Amino acid sequence: MARNSIAALILTYNDYELTANLCKNLLAQNEVSQIVIVDNSDSADIQIKNSQSLPLIAKNIAYIKAPSNDGYAAGNNIGIRYILDNTDAAYIWIINNDIIPQKNAAISMVEELQLHDNKAVCGSVLLYYNETGIIDDNVKLQCYGGGAYYPALGKTKLVCKNLPLSALKDTPVKKVDFIMGASLMVHRNIFSDIGLMPEEYFMYFEETDWQTLAKKYDYKVIVAAQSLVFHLDSLSTKNKKHSFYYFLNRSAIIFTKKYYVYYLPSVLLFRSFENIVLVPGFKNKVYSIRGLINGLIHKKLKIK
Repeated sequence: MARNSIAALILTYNDYELTANLCKNLLAQNEVSQIVIVDNSDSADIQIKNSQSLPLIAKNIAYIKAPSNDGYAAGNNIGIRYILDNTDAAYIWIINNDIIPQKNAAISMVEELQLHDNKAVCGSVLLYYNETGIIDDNVKLQCYGGGAYYPALGKTKLVCKNLPLSALKDTPVKKVDFIMGASLMVHRNIFSDIGLMPEEYFMYFEETDWQTLAKKYDYKVIVAAQSLVFHLDSLSTKNKKHSFYYFLNRSAIIFTKKYYVYYLPSVLLFRSFENIVLVPGFKNKVYSIRGLINGLIHKKLKIK
């Protein structure tokens, strides 16, 4: 497998430092030959800095300013179209800018995909970042690639969350229902088979929806156990907890209506109970309920 067949796709929002550091990290590891950055920022100052500085890091970095911030899937779809139309990359690595990939993270995913004739969606082992930045048996897992989905509750659970990395050596790893979009790789042919990511969610459940569709086309959901990455964890909803509850509930209802409509009453009941018992603060509760309502009445958006 030629190294120049991997393109890394980074979606950034109101950030420069993390994105620049990730680009330098990827270039130093020499596992990708093309980096495509899609900027969803709404800060004009950051947009200017990104557009002027990021392409100067290396010739193989392409910078694209999204016309508007239409969410995770819409931003990634812009980058996917660019890669398909302008590169010969066989593999597309969708990676958060708050990821710190370790050596062979990309190559390991390619090798795992090839074992499945490229008919799969592959993820990395996501680790919580620690101050040492050193991977040992005690470093904690955010998840083994992704999570399990419980349709009767409309709820996801990350596989192996908070276990030490050493647990993977001794414990049979459970199958995952979906790969987290923080580090996800596919062969370019998947887009011919099933199309681009669904854009009606804005945030959360897009990758789960897309992978649910992929399974209907006989694609597998797999994890490359040797692909290790640190995840600094989501920064998109930092200090905006009400937005987290709104979009999570909205997306859970949209996904349920689309694939498990017969579970809609139980999902509404469970998430309403969660809102009363577990969601902290009046504002968060209000936005949580708004998310449920919006999910029920939303109209599907067409991918442009």
